[in-house]
Amino acid sequence: MSAPNEPNQPRKTWPDLATAADRLTKRDTGRLGFASGGLWTQYQACNNGRLFSQDLKKVTWNGKEGLDAMQFEVDLEKRLYGGGSGLKEALGGQAQEQAFASGKLSMLNNGVYFAFYQLKQLAPDLPYGAADFPFSGTNPQAKSLNFSDGGWGYNIPQGAKNPDAAWEWLKYTCAGEGNFIRVRHSARVETYYLHLSRFAKGIARGAKVKQGDVIGYVGMTGLATGPHLDYRVTEDGNWLNPLKLKSITPDPLRGESLRQFLAEVERHGRQLSIAPNVVASDAIQPRALF
Repeated sequence: MSAPNEPNQPRKTWPDLATAADRLTKRDTGRLGFASGGLWTQYQACNNGRLFSQDLKKVTWNGKEGLDAMQFEVDLEKRLYGGGSGLKEALGGQAQEQAFASGKLSMLNNGVYFAFYQLKQLAPDLPYGAADFPFSGTNPQAKSLNFSDGGWGYNIPQGAKNPDAAWEWLKYTCAGEGNFIRVRHSARVETYYLHLSRFAKGIARGAKVKQGDVIGYVGMTGLATGPHLDYRVTEDGNWLNPLKLKSITPDPLRGESLRQFLAEVERHGRQLSIAPNVVASDAIQPRALF
């Protein structure tokens, strides 16, 4: 994602990105130039590297392309903030997406579509741009990758007639989450189930489910090294720790729903106000079963 104040100037190569980050970083005023979220695997892919060999029998991330990508990200964080701990301190407890939405962070590289969903919640009017992931400027085999050629970059051309539909397409075709399901529990709370091998019968966009329903099956689609379930929870666009979540509270009743509820409370209240001896008398009437 390019800077909100420069949405039409995405950086294409690592040197371009580093130069722009240097210029935009103003530590004395609290303005941060860039954060990448530890996405060295994406940098590696844009450096013509692979995590595994073609036959998936050998780990290859520690080859020259991967090490160069990792070194670039480490060096850039050191150069801007003195290292990862310095970046964390500079963010002041904010998530990178929150800092970007508030204007504290000028540029952000993010490897998942959720960033766009979060930004829509946090800053719906933010004028930012989206571009392909930057590539190495020294490796002649390196190139930017977008969703159409198997990489992690996201690119929707300016002037697209239906950008919302384009984002939906990106979600299901390019993200490292693989097959996933998003369940909307209320207007505030959503849960996500990622890397599924397949969806359960009847599960489709807009389907209604209840607790206990089977919605999908564990797998390793997307960017995963083995079968597992990636479970996530958001409330008002903010990520929650599922291990600390005690319950999901429903939305408060409003409008017609509230009026109907109060009417039912009044109706049942009248029934509950019947004298106790009358209720007991009705309760002990003898019954016979033949």
